[in-house]
Amino acid sequence: MKKHVVHIITGLENGGAEGVLFRLCTNDTVYQHSVISLTSEGKFGLLLRQNEVRVITLDMKGMINSLMKLYNLHKALKTLSPDVVQTWMYHADLLGGIIAKLSGVKNINWNVRHSNLSRAHNSLSTILVAKSCAWLSRFIPNSIVCCAEQARITHEALGYDSRKTVVIPNGYDFSERDKTNSISIKKELSLAKSTPLIGMVARYNPQKNHAALLRAFSLIEHDDAHLVLVGPNITEANEELVTLIRSLNISKRVHLLGERTDIPSLMSELDLHVLSSSSGEGFPNVVAEAMASGTPCVVTDVGDASFIVGNLGWVVEPGNEYALSEAIQMALSQKESRPAQWNQRKIDSAQSVRQRFSIEKMILAYHKVWEKS
Repeated sequence: MKKHVVHIITGLENGGAEGVLFRLCTNDTVYQHSVISLTSEGKFGLLLRQNEVRVITLDMKGMINSLMKLYNLHKALKTLSPDVVQTWMYHADLLGGIIAKLSGVKNINWNVRHSNLSRAHNSLSTILVAKSCAWLSRFIPNSIVCCAEQARITHEALGYDSRKTVVIPNGYDFSERDKTNSISIKKELSLAKSTPLIGMVARYNPQKNHAALLRAFSLIEHDDAHLVLVGPNITEANEELVTLIRSLNISKRVHLLGERTDIPSLMSELDLHVLSSSSGEGFPNVVAEAMASGTPCVVTDVGDASFIVGNLGWVVEPGNEYALSEAIQMALSQKESRPAQWNQRKIDSAQSVRQRFSIEKMILAYHKVWEKS
């Protein structure tokens, strides 16, 4: 009989933590996995079900409703009788950790993803829940999994029990990535094959700082370069985004593609991927995904972005659009003037990520946490 891990997560919408949970559950052949979402099924709930992973949704909404649904969580844990409970993100760490403890579960582990808990970038409720978790970290979890080194530092500074923290970087199934194909994005956009193509895959959110990227792009000397932006709310319907693009006079060279299902193929066609975030990153998946496709990266120094790119990309301070522009210009100039060096950078980027962040390494690291606990 396989040991049973029950994961408790705040929700299963499209996000980094949700994607990691999905890859962990569907690629691990040693443990049996079930997932409890405190809210809705979302994108990944359906995908988990399709991969024969049991999913329970509690549909918590509002204070009174949530308190009533905690009984359902307690009942579910009693029924499932897990060997291990792994919680994901603050609210699930707090509520799931307490209810798991009251349900008699001995092996409880948390998972934290943030690397910045400043009031400027987080709601007061998020900070209060995180501080509550910091105090409870001495009593509830056996281990606290951090997705990035910066996340570990941030949470230990907040008061999380440093004796229990362990860093497990995100892992990726590169075999599946290598099978993906799609129509050429340059052909789709009626661009010549030689057109320098820069991209960023990120939802529209102030922390992603699309404004800094657009201003930086408007400053580069390569007038033939084009920029593609991909992600939720990255469409012509986003008036704020469209207005900024028009004000910078770059409308003809910026393409808003919205959400896509062919991200790996799209990444492989980019000449350069940029992460312009001002904060809020733990382990930025898009950087690893771009490099895995052989696409060099320019990143701001947020979360573990600089750790991921190492000396194979360009790192600039967050919020400095001039430094970001210079880095993009430097990258495009190298591609143009030193093609052999550029091609080697592409090869080294892919090899670096594939060696360090495989799904197999991530799964084994979680096994060690669950076995140690």
